[in-house]
Amino acid sequence: MRNLKKVMRYIITPVIFALLGYMFIIVALSPVIRLTEAVGGMLVKDSAPDFNTELSIVYDPDAHKKVASQEIPFSQIQFPSKGEQYANLSCEEIGLDAPLYWGDTNTILKYGVGQYTGSFIPGYGKLLFLAAHNTTYFNCLQNAAEGQIVTITTNYGVFEYEIYKLEVINAKEADKQYQTWVKGTEEILMMYTCYPFENAYGFKTDRLFVFARKLSGPVLV
Repeated sequence: MRNLKKVMRYIITPVIFALLGYMFIIVALSPVIRLTEAVGGMLVKDSAPDFNTELSIVYDPDAHKKVASQEIPFSQIQFPSKGEQYANLSCEEIGLDAPLYWGDTNTILKYGVGQYTGSFIPGYGKLLFLAAHNTTYFNCLQNAAEGQIVTITTNYGVFEYEIYKLEVINAKEADKQYQTWVKGTEEILMMYTCYPFENAYGFKTDRLFVFARKLSGPVLV
């Protein structure tokens, strides 16, 4: 019994305290680790990402040329799965040309523009809610202006939207307004990114929102 107590005192007890110490360090440093990951994701990539090894693609840039009808049944649409590139987003006037993915996770935003899955695909007649980092794919939004045309090219058609408003909104206030936006009965494209653009690092409480109305494109029926 005495030998067992010595084992507990000199071997097992220090091991237990060491494990507790490691756990404390991990918990204490977790906010720093998350911040480092977030900042890393905001950096501009020096080389083009390999989409085939990271995220899947259902988008075919030539597929829409085979679609003649302006009314397309939902049954003919290949609805994207989360993490799939299903379209291309462009605006020649500001140099925007980016893959559009279904979903807006941190991984997706490393490789293109992400669409919130609580919004709707082009042609549905409702809100499209898109996001990207202001240091990468949406850096060009600082040059956006009313009257410019934004194009979304999908497998089932080409959609054009005209910018009619730009607004800087606090992130918490935008969360509250989203429920109103998503209930709208008009097809509106909303693109947003962190604001201001000048500071590459740090927590930003504001967002730049770019609003655009549908001008042309098929209707899903």
